[in-house]
Amino acid sequence: MWEIVKGNRLKNKGMNIWVYDTGDKIFAGVELENPTDSDNHGLQKREINLKKYAYYKHVGPYSLIKKAGQDMANELNKRGFEVTQPYIEIYGHWTGDEASSETALLMCLK
Repeated sequence: MWEIVKGNRLKNKGMNIWVYDTGDKIFAGVELENPTDSDNHGLQKREINLKKYAYYKHVGPYSLIKKAGQDMANELNKRGFEVTQPYIEIYGHWTGDEASSETALLMCLK
């Protein structure tokens, strides 16, 4: 995806967005500055609208994101919320210091 984005100089917000959907499907994307561009350069368009969701900002190594997501889901369940798909991770801008990496976690709620 980044090869296509950079190779075609598509203006974007520079953050990886991973969508974990039902049936173990994963979508990796980036938010374009001008998504209505008529030439998609082979990229697939995906729109996501979450009516109700929980948000958590994970700061730290990528290797701890899975645990942060599991902890988040457990806490939401304890509070009486039902977590459903899709689950979204939005990776912040690269800093070179993994300890200060920021990743937004969004869990869809029923």
